[in-house]
Amino acid sequence: MLLYRRNFLPAVAKCSLAILLVSTLAVFNFNSVSADTKPKTIKIGVRQDFYPTSYLDDKGHLKGYDIEVMKKIDKKLPQYKFKYYPVGQEALLIGLDTGKYAAAASGFYWSADREKKYLFPKENIGANTVGIVERKSTKKIKNLQQLAQNSSLKITPISGASGIYGIVNAYNEKNPTKKINFNTGQWDASADYFKWVIQKRYDIYITNNVSWSAVNKETNLKEQLVYRPFTSIKTFTIFNKNNKKFAKKYDKALKTIKKTKNKQLIKLSNKYFGENIFKYSSSK
Repeated sequence: MLLYRRNFLPAVAKCSLAILLVSTLAVFNFNSVSADTKPKTIKIGVRQDFYPTSYLDDKGHLKGYDIEVMKKIDKKLPQYKFKYYPVGQEALLIGLDTGKYAAAASGFYWSADREKKYLFPKENIGANTVGIVERKSTKKIKNLQQLAQNSSLKITPISGASGIYGIVNAYNEKNPTKKINFNTGQWDASADYFKWVIQKRYDIYITNNVSWSAVNKETNLKEQLVYRPFTSIKTFTIFNKNNKKFAKKYDKALKTIKKTKNKQLIKLSNKYFGENIFKYSSSK
């Protein structure tokens, strides 16, 4: 019996030492792999001229509400590293279509046409109102129905790449006998559209509160024009359909940020828009 115990104890000790060595090597190897693993770079396309959502400041630095929210999301996803590419709206969507960008962050509206082409997350990054701008001397047009009834009014061209196009086009599809007549055109700066209405080249400009507030801050448009919102709408980051995994991770991270009564995003909203934009989140 004594001999058995003498032989047994060294064997147990050797076995324990072997297990300890294997475990130590496993932990070492795991940590080595983790340390060597670099986060995957995710290319994010953003608007360079959509103040205060995403824009380049006087020094060429990328700023804006969407940019700061995206940076918060990036911190929640250590397996990714976001790299931003500031471009114009049309170049942004072309880049998303071709897969150059995994996602595009620039206050995008949902539309049926866009959902056919892109992935929309469940969580909205912000919200906005859409309204009608006209001269104070023009008829008081309060919504799209009234605009359709006043076909003599000239509407500024609407870019096919804009969210406004989707809203007006959706209205026309629902009202085939009372359509709004408008022409499509290239994407121009909001300031130009406002100027064209003041100059009477056009009577109506359909836009959002962000553009109205930003340009009005610089030029005091309220002296000659009026903005009448007719709907509220959520805004989203949109994704190339080949990036489903990343889109889900993004959605989860944004939802986590919102859990604390949305305080972080409301703070950013007040910083950039001067108000809590999430009060406009009543619709898709």
